[in-house]
Amino acid sequence: TVIGPGAPPAAGPAAPPSGRRRPRGRRGLLPGGGALRLWSVRAQAGRVVVAAVVAVLLVVPSACFLVQAVSPRLFGQGSSWFTWSNISQALQDGLGHALVDTLVVSLAAALLATAAAAGLAVVSERTTAVGRRFFVPGLWAVLLCPSYLIAVGWEEVVLRSGVLGAAGLWSAGVQHTVMGPVGVAIILAFKGTPFAYFALAPSLAAVGGDLEHAVRAHGGGRLAVLRTVGPVLLPAILSGFVIVFAESVGDFGVASTIAASAHFPIATYVLYESIDTFPANFGTAAVVGWALVASVGGALAIQARLTRGRSFAVVSGRIRPALPRQLRWRGQLLAGRLPPRAVVPPRPSPRQAAFPSRHPKRCVHHFPHSHGSECCARQ
Repeated sequence: TVIGPGAPPAAGPAAPPSGRRRPRGRRGLLPGGGALRLWSVRAQAGRVVVAAVVAVLLVVPSACFLVQAVSPRLFGQGSSWFTWSNISQALQDGLGHALVDTLVVSLAAALLATAAAAGLAVVSERTTAVGRRFFVPGLWAVLLCPSYLIAVGWEEVVLRSGVLGAAGLWSAGVQHTVMGPVGVAIILAFKGTPFAYFALAPSLAAVGGDLEHAVRAHGGGRLAVLRTVGPVLLPAILSGFVIVFAESVGDFGVASTIAASAHFPIATYVLYESIDTFPANFGTAAVVGWALVASVGGALAIQARLTRGRSFAVVSGRIRPALPRQLRWRGQLLAGRLPPRAVVPPRPSPRQAAFPSRHPKRCVHHFPHSHGSECCARQ
């Protein structure tokens, strides 16, 4: 070792090999760390602003209205700070009967709308029905049309002085059917079908055709396909059902037209009658409001109970879209009422499932037998 003025300089730390960078600290791993933190702060601030706006415009006014059911003096609507008299008064005004009628027609409307939306979703996503591209614009038109206009339109059709009367086709039975609970449920279902469709159709399109093909390859029928695909679509079905139910419970357009003309009490119309008096009875109206909120809250609780602790994910890394079923002229004519064979693909024989290339005309959906076994095994 040479020590002195002529000694070579001491060697520093070894330079990293070419093509490899020296590892940097934690701050250097995220070159945009400051911008990322700033974006996170802005996003959180935006959520706070949205929550504040919703609270000011929706939560606070609703709470101030509902609290008058038990504390009318808080807003100068009575002399009692706490009382149950408004509840008894609301029951005397027919709240119990109106609430039962509301729940019955809302459940019926939700069932009809969900079934109709499921049929439209199957025809739109699983078949080649002519005109299926117009489903979405038509549903948007129904969604944007107020229920009041739909109800008034039906009144103009079925009344003696309406369209059927002018054409000589008026029938008392048709008028009594439409101007009653059945008509209320049908109109609410018609108005709620877009909500159920927009909740169900994307989920049906995302499922793909592998599950159906796997069930068919193992000899399953239509019921087996429904038992396999149905649980995967259960969250979407329940969501559409609850949305339609909530919309039907809170609807006022049908309640103030057909239901009022038929003397069929609906809870929203009872609330309207409470505040339409002079002076306005906000206490009784608040009790009706609590009943409506509890009805929708109960539906949401049942939905959460049915889906809690269960997984509806499809365990597969290769989800292929389902091929639409080719409909002939009879299928095109019957597509509106959802033919059963349009729901599921045709059943292939075991030989067709194992060798789809040898039967190109008889087996519309080509799939390998091994992939179908893998899908069924994962279920």
